[in-house]
Amino acid sequence: MPDNTDKDKNHIWWVSIPLFYSAFYLLGYLFQPLTDKQLVPYFLAYVIFLGLYFAAHYHRGYTHYYLIANGLLVVAISPLAFSSYALLWHTGFFAGNAFSPVRGRLMLAFLISCVLLAASLIHSNVNAFLLSALLPLVSLYVLGIVVKRINTEQKIKAQKDQQIETLAKIAERERIARDMHDVLGHSLTSITLKAQLAEKLCQQQQWQAAEKEIKEVHSLCRSSLNDLRQAIDQQKHLSFNEQLEKLCGQLRDHGLLVELKLQALPALAEHESALVLICTEACTNVLRHSAATKVQITTQQNSTKNNCDFVLSISDNGDIKHFSEGNGIRGMRERVQALKGEFKLTTDSGMHIHVCLPAPKTS
Repeated sequence: MPDNTDKDKNHIWWVSIPLFYSAFYLLGYLFQPLTDKQLVPYFLAYVIFLGLYFAAHYHRGYTHYYLIANGLLVVAISPLAFSSYALLWHTGFFAGNAFSPVRGRLMLAFLISCVLLAASLIHSNVNAFLLSALLPLVSLYVLGIVVKRINTEQKIKAQKDQQIETLAKIAERERIARDMHDVLGHSLTSITLKAQLAEKLCQQQQWQAAEKEIKEVHSLCRSSLNDLRQAIDQQKHLSFNEQLEKLCGQLRDHGLLVELKLQALPALAEHESALVLICTEACTNVLRHSAATKVQITTQQNSTKNNCDFVLSISDNGDIKHFSEGNGIRGMRERVQALKGEFKLTTDSGMHIHVCLPAPKTS
C-alpha cells in the first residue's frame, strides 16, 4: 500500500508540472486591464481549461476530443485575453506523445490552425502572439515525440530483461535436471544391478556374497546422497582425476576392463564439472544399454585445431543394434554446446564419444 501511494503522489506531481506554464495566462491579467464583465469569462475559461487538461490525462481514449476542445477554447477567448496562447502549449506535448505519428501531425496541424485563427481575431501584437504560441507549441510537440521514444525503448528493454531472466531460470532448471539425471542415473543403475545380483545370490543361498552386494548397495546409496548434495551446492571435494578413478572403479566392480589415460586436465572448473558429468552419463549408458566388456577413457591436449584445446574420448566395445538419442545423450551435447565446444558420437563397433573444448579466453 505505501508503495502504491507514493506512485500515485509522484504521478499527480508530474501531471501537475505543466500547469505552471498556464500561469502565463493568469499573469496576462496584470498587463491587460479587464472590466468586471470580462473577468467572468476570463477566469471561467481557465476553469474549463483545467477540466480539459485533467480529462486529457486521465481519459486517454478521448484525448483528441479534449485537445480539439482546448484549441477551440483558445480561439474563443483570444479576443478577450492576449495571453490565451499559454493555454495551448501543453497540447503540443500531447500531440507528439499520445498519438501515432500520423495522428500526431494531424493534431499539430489543427492546433496551429487554431493559433492562426486566434491571431486573426487579435487587433494588435499579432506577431508577438504567433511567436509566443507557435514556438513553445512546436517545441513541446518535438519533446513529446522524444519522450515517447524513450519510454518505448525503456519498455522494450524491460521486456527483453524479463525474457532474459525467464530464459535464465529455464536454463537453470534444465541444468539442474541434467545434473540430477547424470548424478543419480549412474548410481541408480549400479544399485539396480547390484540389488538384482544380491537377489540371485540369495536364491542360490550364497549368503556371504549376497551380504557383500547389499553392503555395496548401502555404500552406493550413501555415496549417491553425498553426490546429490555436492551437485546442489555446486561443490566438489574430489579432484578431476579422483572422480574419474571413482567411476572407473564402479565399472570394474561390474566386471568391465577399464583403461584410463589422463594426459591432460581441464583448464577451467566449469569444464571439469561438465566433463565429469559427461563421463558419468557415458558410464551409466555402458552399464544400462550395452553389453560392453571394455571401456577406454582418455584426455589429451590438442594443438591442431584453433577451437579445440582439450579432448575427451570415451569408447566401449558394446554391441549396439538400435540406437536412439535419449535425454542422457542430449544432456551431454547441451553441456558441450554451452561451453562452445564440439560433441561427436559414433556407434561403429561400440559407442565412441569425442568431446573437444576450446582454450580459455585470455584477457
